[in-house]
Amino acid sequence: MTQKPKTSPIYLFIAIAPLFLSATVGAQVGATLKHNSATSKHSATLEETITKENINNLSKFEHSNNQVIQASLAVKLLKQGDQINFQGRTIEVPWSQWQGEDNQTRIGISDTAAEQILGIELLSSNNPGLQPVAWFSEPTAAPLTLNTQHSGAYRYLDITTLAARAGWQLEIKGNTLIINGQQRKIEDISIDSSPWAEEVTVYLDGITSWQISQGKKEGIVTLDAMADASLLESFTQTHDSTRLTASGEGEEGDTEEGEGEEINTPLAVRVVERPLFVLESAREGKQTRIKFPLSEGIGLAVGTLPNNRLIIQRKAKTLRTRDIVWQPGINWHQQYITIDIEKNTSETLQEVEEITFPVFWLEIDRNSPNLAMKPIVSQSGAEGIAPLITTARNHEAAIAINGGFFNRNNKLPLGAVRQEGVWQSGPILNRGAIAWNQSGEIKFDRLRLEETITTATGETFPIQHLNSGYIKAGISRYTPAWGASYTTTIDNEIIVEVRNNLIVDKFTAETADSQSFAIPAEGYLLVLRSYQSAADKLELGTILDLETRTIPADFIRYPNIIGAGPLLIQNSNIVLNAEAEKFTKAFQQQAAVRSAIAITDRNTLIIAAVHHRPGGRGPTLKELALVMEKMGATDALNLDGGSSTSLYLGGQLINRSPFTAARVHNGIGWFLK
Repeated sequence: MTQKPKTSPIYLFIAIAPLFLSATVGAQVGATLKHNSATSKHSATLEETITKENINNLSKFEHSNNQVIQASLAVKLLKQGDQINFQGRTIEVPWSQWQGEDNQTRIGISDTAAEQILGIELLSSNNPGLQPVAWFSEPTAAPLTLNTQHSGAYRYLDITTLAARAGWQLEIKGNTLIINGQQRKIEDISIDSSPWAEEVTVYLDGITSWQISQGKKEGIVTLDAMADASLLESFTQTHDSTRLTASGEGEEGDTEEGEGEEINTPLAVRVVERPLFVLESAREGKQTRIKFPLSEGIGLAVGTLPNNRLIIQRKAKTLRTRDIVWQPGINWHQQYITIDIEKNTSETLQEVEEITFPVFWLEIDRNSPNLAMKPIVSQSGAEGIAPLITTARNHEAAIAINGGFFNRNNKLPLGAVRQEGVWQSGPILNRGAIAWNQSGEIKFDRLRLEETITTATGETFPIQHLNSGYIKAGISRYTPAWGASYTTTIDNEIIVEVRNNLIVDKFTAETADSQSFAIPAEGYLLVLRSYQSAADKLELGTILDLETRTIPADFIRYPNIIGAGPLLIQNSNIVLNAEAEKFTKAFQQQAAVRSAIAITDRNTLIIAAVHHRPGGRGPTLKELALVMEKMGATDALNLDGGSSTSLYLGGQLINRSPFTAARVHNGIGWFLK
């Protein structure tokens, strides 16, 4: 390991906050980089901050689809598959082979996979048929522009030229695209530090691919290159020392979100000093992992330079602006967004604090005739969770975001899920929901579902919940949408079987999880919990009349609904009231990574992932509402967040590593027609 001076401060980053992505507007790449080069040694800001006016102007331009010029080459599709074998390891990645009008055979892989698997940086572009990229290239020169082809849920990036440049051989066997090349080697590593970042330069003997994954406490950059034993040994050492530190600093483990108190009293403590990173050999020496310790709000930014150099920075602000017209009506963005928070400094004085958050979002034209918006669930029936990336791929969605809440232990939904007029799960606790139809109508509001059953003698009983994992005393109803059967959840449940509005059977289950009861295809089950008076009236042979209504009443006319909450914005006003939606006090106060969905006065729909502020935690609910308002939302809803926050495009998550994303019960998908 040598301490080499930096040969060039000019480079592009795939910015990570907490992961992936960066861009500069294609025509402005040179100017932007020159500006960053001139200021990088004197400023910690290699990012851009967005304003509401900028978003509006950006959207007006990008949604003028008549101005978007598609690639004009006529192509003939030859083959497609859904996995690649890259340097001996098999990865689920869609690929396509086609022949252009020049009779040249081209091969492409999904663009998001090209970035996340190969390390090819996608730059900003207003043409969905052409994609400028950066990959071990000179940042001050015009970027290499590659053709793309849309097919199904994917946009394929033509990698033929880049593969030849890297010395890779491409071969197709059945469903698999095989990519092989020379085994690359790390020749050296240098380290440089500045007040705002720690920088590592990796010197390679040739162009190679790389991947990045970031969690809460560690970021890992994996290179398809080997490192010799002496280099590995240089970055595996630790030593003990004693230093002054704030109470709690350096301790393992975190307090629960929204809990704990920061104490700044210096203490003399024994700590283990670790190097900036450690090297590990992987895959029998064919790969090298560079592992960086991270803390909350600190991430990695990774980019490449000519002469086979990989640059890694560890710092607070890592996100770079990205604006890509992925397809007409689908715009892919990421940018820092700054909001103003008023804080009381005394009984009479207020102070305005600026807070900045990295935001990843997709903006979708609500009038696009080529898109259909649908709820997606991880499994058929109520029970089951899966990574959103898996659910989206299984449903063949082009775009997706995680949806409502669920019980992670029993894997059952906790909120509204309505698909094509069928309640997969009913709403709970008058929480916020989004409803829509295929005519482009969308409604945001708090939602209740009220059902009653009435006997032939006029006795009426309320039904508390429909197909819900939310357990409460009273009557719950379970239909075939729940699954083939219902398994008891608490002791002493009474099960009433109803077929064609007639009670045909009745059971008592003394122990939770002890029995399962088939749900009739032509009826439903009533499950009575601590409601003996109703059980006495619901005898065999009783005819029941079922009535259902929603509040607000017009929700019932929307065939598709996802419930989450709390409602953030309605009719251009912030209406946040988590207490009214019966969220816990801890949930109301916590700061966490969050997902949201919104509509704008630009006639677009936004799905967004808002991550940790630089050097700190994610947004509170109030801060999220202000972020969405800044983005132009007229109506907005908070979705399930934290580790569930997942934003999907073209086969990959675009806001975080899939290894850090939790399994979720449901989501919302967009499908290309």
